[in-house]
Amino acid sequence: MKGKKFSSGIRPKIELRTLFLHNREVAVLTIKNSTDTPYFLLEEIKDNGRVVRPHHIYTRAGDSNTDIDKSADINHVEYLWKKRFLLTRSPFEQFLTKLRNKDEWKRDEYTYFNIYNPEFTITIEHDEEDLTPEFYSYALTNESTMFRMLNVNYFGTKLYSRQKVVLDGGRYSTPVPDWGFLCFSKYKTSSDYAFKYFIKEDPAYILNQFLYDESDSEERYARQRFFEVVLLFENDIEKDLFMQYAQANQTDFKLKLNALEKKYSVIASDSKRKDDLIDVRLRTGKALNQTLLDFRRERLEL
Repeated sequence: MKGKKFSSGIRPKIELRTLFLHNREVAVLTIKNSTDTPYFLLEEIKDNGRVVRPHHIYTRAGDSNTDIDKSADINHVEYLWKKRFLLTRSPFEQFLTKLRNKDEWKRDEYTYFNIYNPEFTITIEHDEEDLTPEFYSYALTNESTMFRMLNVNYFGTKLYSRQKVVLDGGRYSTPVPDWGFLCFSKYKTSSDYAFKYFIKEDPAYILNQFLYDESDSEERYARQRFFEVVLLFENDIEKDLFMQYAQANQTDFKLKLNALEKKYSVIASDSKRKDDLIDVRLRTGKALNQTLLDFRRERLEL
């Protein structure tokens, strides 16, 4: 694949895995879904008397492949080009894809806009509520916290809205993470431990990546401290499997939790009870991140 000449040098992303079924090895080739379609060769390839032609587009529709000496039907080719230009996706899906290229965006005070598609905008508004800092504010050097509302708009229509938190005296900002809860009691009438998390494929984390300036050393350090107590999952499946793992390994988790020193002595809320709750949640986040590393390590060994 590497030595073959594809148009614009864009090749399909593939993954080859070996599975063992009934004492036999089965090679499974996966072609990753992508918006780089259509792929086509610039030079002819011959193999065992068969010829794959240049500038021909091959597809599989249902259980039928394009004949090797022909090109795909025009409606299938048209669909692949629409896929490349995101025309098969909703405006919000297009927006999320565009966020991955920060160079396409410009900022004008409290508004971001896409330079190629200015109908896509992000607006930042003041949050009118007087909100108390979450526990992760105290994991950073400066617990100073402000809240904003982040809105995603398309031609002025709001597609998505999320509360945004400005942390560490303005050094780091992010959409607020989601709450997660662990319950170890028999009847599960209430949660024993609360934590915060992101899922990489969710809009909140994609926006987190967009807002993050990795070239800023102070912001980079603040982000590192933030994710010491906030979990980050690859996807919903990993999160669900991890929750089961944590449930099954609650003794190990509690040992990790109790081994962590109460080093967050700078907590200065309005009550000792609240200080203790913040401390427990900070240590819970760190202990769960350690448990998440164990979970991933064990899965790699399977």
